[in-house]
Amino acid sequence: RVTALAMFLGWLVLALGATGSGIMPLSWPDLSGSAWLTIVFLGTIAGAFPIYIYSWALGHASPTQVAVGIGMNPIIAILLGSLLLAEIPAWPTLTGLVAVLCGITLANRRQPA
Repeated sequence: RVTALAMFLGWLVLALGATGSGIMPLSWPDLSGSAWLTIVFLGTIAGAFPIYIYSWALGHASPTQVAVGIGMNPIIAILLGSLLLAEIPAWPTLTGLVAVLCGITLANRRQPA
C-alpha cells in the first residue's frame, strides 16, 4: 500500500513539475479531456494500481509466483494491442512472447520430491 501511494504521489509531483519546466508545452487548463484521462490513467490504473496488487500478492503467494506474474505484463500488452488496436506483432515480439511463456512455464513447474 505504501509503495502504491508513493508511486501515485511521485506521479503527481512529476506531473505538476512538468507544467512549469517546459517539458509539457501546455498549461493544465489547456489540456483536452482525453489528455486528462491519459494522465489519470497512467498515474492510477497503469501505475499505482498494479503496484498495489503486486504488494497485496506478496502477502498471499510465494515471491516466486508473484515474480512470475510480472512476466505476464508483456503477454497482456501484446494481446491487448492486438485485440484493441489491431496491431500485428512482429516476429521479434512473437519470439519474445514464446520466451516469456517458456520462462513462466519453467518457473511454475513442480519439482519432484
